[in-house]
Amino acid sequence: MKIQTLFIPAIATAISISSTMAAEIGMKAPSLSIAEWVKGKPVDVAGKGIKVIEFWATWCGPCKESIPHLTDLQHRLKKSGVTIVGITDEDRKTVDRFLKLQGVAMDYTVAIDKGEKSFKDYMEAFGIDGIPHAFVVNAKGLIAWEGHPAEGLDNALEQMIAGKYDIARERVDRKASRLLEQYFEMAHHDDHPEKELKALGEKILKDLGNLPDKLNTFSWLLLTEEHVEHRDKPLALRAVQRANQVTRGKSVNILDTLAKAYFDNGKAVQAVAAQKEAIKLSDDTEQIERFNGRLKTYQAGLKK
Repeated sequence: MKIQTLFIPAIATAISISSTMAAEIGMKAPSLSIAEWVKGKPVDVAGKGIKVIEFWATWCGPCKESIPHLTDLQHRLKKSGVTIVGITDEDRKTVDRFLKLQGVAMDYTVAIDKGEKSFKDYMEAFGIDGIPHAFVVNAKGLIAWEGHPAEGLDNALEQMIAGKYDIARERVDRKASRLLEQYFEMAHHDDHPEKELKALGEKILKDLGNLPDKLNTFSWLLLTEEHVEHRDKPLALRAVQRANQVTRGKSVNILDTLAKAYFDNGKAVQAVAAQKEAIKLSDDTEQIERFNGRLKTYQAGLKK
């Protein structure tokens, strides 16, 4: 599959994202409000180094699965100035009992939230209500990344340590992802006003005009996602045409999407031409085989 990132809310994790978030990547990290530091020394998000603030609970199964991963990260990246803090709102007795059972398997800082203030400042501010969920505060005290600990955290930390992390790009990508989420949430309901959906589609074309990968994903999902009730094929074609323009016709995946968009809009001649170009540019044997299968479908459409 060509899609780099999927945006349908039901996929992958149980994280719930609000469309009206008050916070965003790049903002100054709020100070932590901690009732008790149960394990490790107090952590100041404005201090030196990179901080990973993870919200968890002893009763949360996925949180337990993330613990070995976070411990491994802490061990590997401690010398690079990374500090991991797990925050829960449970009572001290419950947390102590859990830590005793975990032993060295949970080897990073653990704290108890003060009146859920930290949860509100981070989780609620970003519209997140599912755990585990982590926030990365960079060396400048800015929230540079947020997400499930098992999905992209390692890469984000490694890039920050290497000085290659682009926080501005991350912010743009997150905003784009939210737009696509919103669109497909609306498109999944047959009773949603078509006028409102079309307006959002136009906003996506305008705001994501220089993000070809996002436009490509948008087009492909719009053409293929089975639960889409409002399948705007002309919009999908316009989106991938823009993506192809930005990439100067040199992206194999975008050309493949373009071919399908042409075909689904009744333009078999253009579909065949785009698919042939994708095949010509590809150097992946399995991919070429898939592309040839689609090409046969498009060529068959020429005879109708």
